[in-house]
Amino acid sequence: MSAIADRNLLFGILALQMDFITRDQLVEAMNAWVLAKQRPLGDLLVERGALASEDHALLAPMVERHIAKHGGDPAKSLAVLSSVVSARAALAGVADADVQASLQQVPEARQTPPEIEGVPTVADPPSPGTRYHIERPYAKGGLGEVFVARDQELNRKVALKHIQDQHADDPASRSRFLQEGEITGALEHPGIIPIYGMGQYRNGRPFYAMRFVQGDSLLTAIDRFHRPAAPLGAGKRNVAFRALLGRFLDVCNAVAYAHRRGVLHRDLKPGNILLGEFGETLVIDWGMAKVLKPLTEALAVAEDLALADPLAPAHEALATVGRRTHGTPGYMSPEQAGGRIDELGPATDIYSLGAILFHILTGRPPLTREDGDILGRTCYFSRGRCRRPWSNSARA
Repeated sequence: MSAIADRNLLFGILALQMDFITRDQLVEAMNAWVLAKQRPLGDLLVERGALASEDHALLAPMVERHIAKHGGDPAKSLAVLSSVVSARAALAGVADADVQASLQQVPEARQTPPEIEGVPTVADPPSPGTRYHIERPYAKGGLGEVFVARDQELNRKVALKHIQDQHADDPASRSRFLQEGEITGALEHPGIIPIYGMGQYRNGRPFYAMRFVQGDSLLTAIDRFHRPAAPLGAGKRNVAFRALLGRFLDVCNAVAYAHRRGVLHRDLKPGNILLGEFGETLVIDWGMAKVLKPLTEALAVAEDLALADPLAPAHEALATVGRRTHGTPGYMSPEQAGGRIDELGPATDIYSLGAILFHILTGRPPLTREDGDILGRTCYFSRGRCRRPWSNSARA
């Protein structure tokens, strides 16, 4: 019977880990299963309205695949699931010997961080100094990767970002990552993703936690507007267009605030703008941000942000990288595409905002990789001189 309990608990834990059910629903279903052990837990969850039928159809083969991957032993599958520890306390009240025997497959606390597909996570309580528990991968960029995690102090979902393996030991990349967290955390504006905290794993790799936003990017919203699944009437299209423009104005306000604080984003594009389900418009991914010290000092806000001294090491490390171009082709200003770092200023981001507006109006960025003949011949003029073709100087 223990193997059956292991299999059902595994199903419930995977459903919890994928956010298909809540912890309370799992506990209630396990108590119901104790009284009807001939019924699979998944069927009980569907019957009780806790789990959608389509989610059940997705989870069932995943459970079998997980067990097969661990030698056909449900107990071994349970032992590697990081969510078992966090759910264990809640399931401790289930009065059944088989369920409790299954829970004993995992120790009370892990001495080393558990892993999800080779990625270290924050250890579960009661280990000291632990707060965030990773639930699943979410997104991956050029420097960092983001996971959905549980803030175990406040019992809320957060987005946890850490530096990727290939960049973890590079001083310049690590400085860039730390700079992103510090700058984003210092910019307190409703249109900028809030940072909840920073820390590091036991191996020294840095991470930071930020708000987890459910919703689409502005890029997805633009594509939906210009290529709708069903034709929109003139009235609905007008409303949708005004909504996009409203989002764009929100971005402009957030960028104006950052400029007021002496910070350039340098990678503004529709993909770096999140649209929440309740009207939130958030500018994210400040990994390419640049602090303009003279502007910060001129506005007398250095003491407010404390950016000048704490971020100086990061800026010095970035300076050693060389005059490489960072950003996204199609949205970069001429000086940014040409690698002319000394010429960067607020107008750099304003140019990118103009490119975003162009994308909203036309459904495409000003220049794309499909415009190969244009990219290959276009020169940027600055102060009367022709700069290098974008296709050679701009690198995403």
